[in-house]
Amino acid sequence: MNYEIRWHTLCDEAKQELGNTNIWRNDREYQVALIALKTYKLECFTRELYSNAPMLLEAHDPADLLRLYLINKHHWTLETVDSIEYPEGFHFLLGVELSQMTLNAEEARPVRSSMRGRVNAELLEPHFADQAES
Repeated sequence: MNYEIRWHTLCDEAKQELGNTNIWRNDREYQVALIALKTYKLECFTRELYSNAPMLLEAHDPADLLRLYLINKHHWTLETVDSIEYPEGFHFLLGVELSQMTLNAEEARPVRSSMRGRVNAELLEPHFADQAES
């Protein structure tokens, strides 16, 4: 995965999703980053699952791999997980995993560079394994 391209694509999608709304008047870029970060972390989580089971790389799309993860973790049936929508359903069902997950340096690089010098950029640091020095 090209992390830089994927991050900017997700940010563009988040800007489109936000439209003209602006919850935090002074920091639209932070809003965009938070929206994009949900799916970005989900995709990085999925890549980590692939790296632990490379034989699944060609056999399954990301949603199928996440469904398999949920089946193994919760002992759910295929029928239970089959209707989970990607990515929204997984944001909710994997919320704990995603909130505890930190991005490695390579994954974090495009997020940090897009937020460099922006208000609230430091609020994203807990999402990075190699948190910047204060």
